[in-house]
Amino acid sequence: MPDPYQTLGVPRDATPDQIRGAYRRLARELHPDVSPLPDAAARFAAVAEAYELLTDPARSFSTPAPDPSGDDPEEAAEVYDAYFRREARASAATRRTPPPYQPISGTLDLVLDLPISVHEAAEGAALTVPSPDGARQVTIPAGCCSGREIRLTGAGARTRAGRRGDLIVRVRIVPGSGAGLDDGPGSPVSPRG
Repeated sequence: MPDPYQTLGVPRDATPDQIRGAYRRLARELHPDVSPLPDAAARFAAVAEAYELLTDPARSFSTPAPDPSGDDPEEAAEVYDAYFRREARASAATRRTPPPYQPISGTLDLVLDLPISVHEAAEGAALTVPSPDGARQVTIPAGCCSGREIRLTGAGARTRAGRRGDLIVRVRIVPGSGAGLDDGPGSPVSPRG
């Protein structure tokens, strides 16, 4: 199994925030609905497995130590790698990814729930989101709050006659990704659609 730190591109002394940030960046790039790469699904599964290994205390990652009995350490590493590759494939096969966007009844419009961090909401961000025709850029304005809807004109469903709906990106600030931002009812900042 590849080193999960190397898979995520972070140093071994990476903080949980660095690991989370690397995972989010790679997941956006490699999601099979967004990435044109032929091996995107496998790479996405590897990134997800590396993230789980590094963040789940029950599955804490440690590099296997050489066997003191004198057995071949390379053979032990191959067995170790084969086991975790098999586990990763089984995990990816049983995990169902829900559709990234949902249709809005009676229209050609689609809605996509986009989780963002508190930092991205406060500072603004340019993110890539999936659409029926591939990846699209969406700009999150600085000071954005949960519930904000950003409309990508012509990026929704399409009829055979060529009519297009819109993709409505609904921003959701991820709880626990920061502190001090109140986006609930009574907040001085209200969602704008």
